[in-house]
Amino acid sequence: MTAYDVVVIGSGPAGYMASSLLSRAGKSVLVIERGRFGGVCVNFGCVPSIFLHDLTSVISRFKEVENQFGLEGQLRLGKFVQRMREIRDRLSSAGEELVRNAGAEVIYGEAELKEDYVLIDGKPVKYGALLVATGSTPDTSLVKGGGVYTEDQVGEIDTPPETMIVVGGGYAGVEIAQFYARLGSNVTLVTEARLLGNLSPRLSEAIKESLIWDGVNVREGVKVTSVKEKEVVSESGSLKADVVILAAGRRPSVPRGTVGLGVVVDQRGILVNEQMKTENPRIWAAGDVVSKSGPKNAHTAMHEATVVYRNMMGQRCSVDYNAVPELVYTDPEVGKVGEEQSVREWAYFPLNVTTRSIITGFTEGFVRIGIDSSGRIVYGEAVGHNVEELMNALTIVVRAKMSLRDFSYTVLLHPSLGEALTGAAKSFFGEDVDMPLKLNRLPARDDK
Repeated sequence: MTAYDVVVIGSGPAGYMASSLLSRAGKSVLVIERGRFGGVCVNFGCVPSIFLHDLTSVISRFKEVENQFGLEGQLRLGKFVQRMREIRDRLSSAGEELVRNAGAEVIYGEAELKEDYVLIDGKPVKYGALLVATGSTPDTSLVKGGGVYTEDQVGEIDTPPETMIVVGGGYAGVEIAQFYARLGSNVTLVTEARLLGNLSPRLSEAIKESLIWDGVNVREGVKVTSVKEKEVVSESGSLKADVVILAAGRRPSVPRGTVGLGVVVDQRGILVNEQMKTENPRIWAAGDVVSKSGPKNAHTAMHEATVVYRNMMGQRCSVDYNAVPELVYTDPEVGKVGEEQSVREWAYFPLNVTTRSIITGFTEGFVRIGIDSSGRIVYGEAVGHNVEELMNALTIVVRAKMSLRDFSYTVLLHPSLGEALTGAAKSFFGEDVDMPLKLNRLPARDDK
């Protein structure tokens, strides 16, 4: 029986990161993948989402230029979808090549866990340690019959439908709804809870307004009972459309045989400790397959994989979810990082005050920085065009727990969007001349 120091099941962000690090450290590593290399992020999630997000921004910008300068043109979705698939395929191939170059082996097949070995399509492979990084799949429990697209299948739609229903008000749902609305589809988004319920009401309301502006019919408080081809049935009636897309959550892809090895699994996934280890001392888990209260996204998965690697190499390392940023790739983007419950006061700055925003014309949005009772930065959020880079900066100061006063002394480029960050800090202390005095501070829990 072939043996490896570490067997990694799954090649998404967690599997890719852990297998590369362990191989470079001298471990013999086998990666098992049942689908496309790269997992959800490369093939169905992050990469396609960002590509479509950028296209959405281009469409919006093109319409503005068309109105201002009289330019004419036509966007062909099929061309963009083809380009997206090319990028996806290239990143998938490049990821596999990098893992192999690091020294790991890659096998395609279905894995079933046993006590000290894994069956790959019936063939046994022995392991010293095992990392389960199998990710998640769309929750299709509401689907009755075929003909319904999931959030992972959006890339299969080559032509914008005349009418569309998106079921789900999470990140994927709002991104998909806005994209097709801007392509000209008549889109209805239905969700049982508040739109983007894990974000503050201030952030979710900003996105709701943007969706409505783009023509999306947002219907909150709708309890869907079943989803069929071209029809969504709820407790209050039914809706019909040419295309129905289900984006109502995901469920962990737990490999066969996992529970029988003493690994504890609940509805959210595999239970692990702070070192990402399961109840079985030889089995670890990372990524979307893990049951956790923290964010489920690619960068969190890579962070968890790094924790696994360090612990497997003998270092004592624990996962930290306190400063993990989240971003919704809508237009405008919305993001947050940190612990909002620790906020005692807010520093606020609107983007329409920054010179950079005035130059580009993207003036919609704001930055809010939350400080605790000692004046240290514990939370940050932003709404606006390309605020992902602002979120990276906010993540650094939140993790460092920098004082707002110290942050206000930071010198940033001018003109740049980043000035909104220090602008918020300076205006909190009444030291920003561009900021209206009445907006200098916001009380804690201000979600208007």
